[in-house]
Order: sequence, then structure tokens, then C-alpha cells
Amino acid sequence: MLKKLLANVGEYKKQSLQTPLFTMGEVLMDVIMPLIMAGLIDHGIEKAIRIRSCVMADCCFCARCLH
Repeated sequence: MLKKLLANVGEYKKQSLQTPLFTMGEVLMDVIMPLIMAGLIDHGIEKAIRIRSCVMADCCFCARCLH
């Protein structure tokens, strides 16, 4: 089945492989966002920003590298 699918993709092979990766990245960001908000509520803005900003910066950097 995969051979039939890839035969029809043609010149869009790169985009058809990138789409699931970007979708997984989007889901990951959607999962991380409530954790950041919970940290803001539980620990206050200054402490939560220091901890979570490193995680978000790393995720954003990885997403930009994939693009």
C-alpha cells in the first residue's frame, strides 16, 4: 500500500514527509502549553518563566531547524 501511495505523490515527496513531522511538532506544542500555564499559576511568573523558557526555546529552535 505504501508503494502505491508514494507512486502517486510524485514531486511532492518532501512535503508529504514533512507534513506528519510538523503535525507531531504542533501536537507537542499543544501538550506543552498547559504545562507552562500551570507553572505560571503554581510558581509565579518569574520562576516559571526561567524554567519553561528554556524548554520552549529548545522546542522552537528544533521546529525552525526542521523547516
